Amino acid sequence: METSEDEERKKREEAEKKKGKYNGMTKEQYEKWHKAWLEETIDVELTETETVTMLVIPGIFVNQDSEEDTQTQKLNKEYKELQQNKIGSDSYMNRGS
Repeated sequence: METSEDEERKKREEAEKKKGKYNGMTKEQYEKWHKAWLEETIDVELTETETVTMLVIPGIFVNQDSEEDTQTQKLNKEYKELQQNKIGSDSYMNRGS
């Protein structure tokens, strides 16, 4: 026993078959339309838009002869000492960042 859904599906399938490969056109009509479509000129206008910066990663290098270098050396030394102290503590875990 066919349900109304089955009947609707069959009707759609039949309509698609009738529509066919050429969207309801004969092959000659379709080829004529397709040739005209391929030869159609399309204008494309390119314009420049505002540049938006989405990611900024500041540099990590400093000039050796600057005041920043002295401060960076000091911070690096303190960090290495901290790492050495952590190794001796009970809560130290070696894991990746």
